[in-house]
Amino acid sequence: MGGVPERLLHHPEMQRRGIKLVAALNPGVVFCSIPTENPQFVVKVLDLGTEELPIYERLLRQANSPRNHTIPCEIYREGHPLLIMPYLMPLDVLISRDCPSLRRLFRAFQDLAEGVEFLHQQHIAHLDICHNNIVTALGEHVSAHPDSGLVSGRTYIIDFNTSRQLALGPGLQHAITLPPTQLPPPNSLKHFDPYSWDMYCLGQVYERALRFILLRDSLSADSILRGWLAGVSNGSSVTSVAVTPRVDVGRPLRREGLASLLLTKLKPGYNLLASSNLFSTSTSLFWSMSSGGPPWFAYDPDGEIWFGGVPDRLLRHPEILRRGIKLTDALKPGIVFRAGLDDPAFVVKVIDTDTEEIQIYDRLLSGIRSPLNHTVPAEIYRDGHPLLIMPYLCNLTRLLLDEDRTPARLIDIFYQLAEVCSLMPDISTRR
Repeated sequence: MGGVPERLLHHPEMQRRGIKLVAALNPGVVFCSIPTENPQFVVKVLDLGTEELPIYERLLRQANSPRNHTIPCEIYREGHPLLIMPYLMPLDVLISRDCPSLRRLFRAFQDLAEGVEFLHQQHIAHLDICHNNIVTALGEHVSAHPDSGLVSGRTYIIDFNTSRQLALGPGLQHAITLPPTQLPPPNSLKHFDPYSWDMYCLGQVYERALRFILLRDSLSADSILRGWLAGVSNGSSVTSVAVTPRVDVGRPLRREGLASLLLTKLKPGYNLLASSNLFSTSTSLFWSMSSGGPPWFAYDPDGEIWFGGVPDRLLRHPEILRRGIKLTDALKPGIVFRAGLDDPAFVVKVIDTDTEEIQIYDRLLSGIRSPLNHTVPAEIYRDGHPLLIMPYLCNLTRLLLDEDRTPARLIDIFYQLAEVCSLMPDISTRR
């Protein structure tokens, strides 16, 4: 079962390329060359009774699309068609052998979500997304296949032998009978919206990878993500996180049976994002880096504190007047105030000089051009009591409720937050 047939061993194309196949990865169908051989290849005998060949033809014609995560490969067409591709690192092997960081894992998650969205935009349902059909290119693979178009660190989707090209897109396609799949359908169901089934399988892949990582070592976010996966909330808020929406995530997937984004396995986490502590403990995208403050309260005519108001000393502050900023209400009474009705909109924070906030902002803003630095671009006004003046951005809760959200967009946010976690040890800062 693990051998290579003579017709492949002596195939003229294998001989021409010097590919020495030694083992079957999928008996009778997929074969690999010598592991110590550089470069190493995988050869697949395409089944003409499936749609795999026309699907690869379509996808390879769009190989230059940044959202296409089909593995770079060649179709040999003389005689029975063969698919010849570089041997890459399976996702499970990458996780167990290379011990990737949470940031790197979220990078792979984003690649997968982006790749699945791209397939769905082409009206292609993969139907067998699982850890065995996901591979990642490492630097050694790129060096071994310099002309292949591989990108180091990029995750690719393989194996379209059960995939389908559909007449209708997400949200319009009716249920189909599932082909044989590596992941068992929930409740032994056999009929699914094919696009929704892909998203369910994607959620299963995410859960498997996260569970392995979190059981393997103690990360700064492990207890948070464990709670997320278990659907446990600790009642905190994420309204302190600001998000600048990306514009390159493609057409949103509407009404495609996402079941709150990632279906069964990731649904508890999505539903609890607005009340979990996932973001408020692991990012420097905060309006506030300290819980203290002067505070500068506004008062009503009866002398009572008006928690939603803006104090006169800020309304008439010379810098606020000079910039033409019209503060309208308090986001955090006495400390953080918003000019949310103007364009551009601003947020002004009264910095507590008894904390290290101003020193931390000084350090972070000095390195604002670093791609890992997700501090909100801001200015520190130092004449008199220091103020932090920054643009008013969309908070995460609002973004999650936006109908234009997509899985790739959500995973991109996770990836950026993981970048923040990787930056924090370098600046010796703890939230």
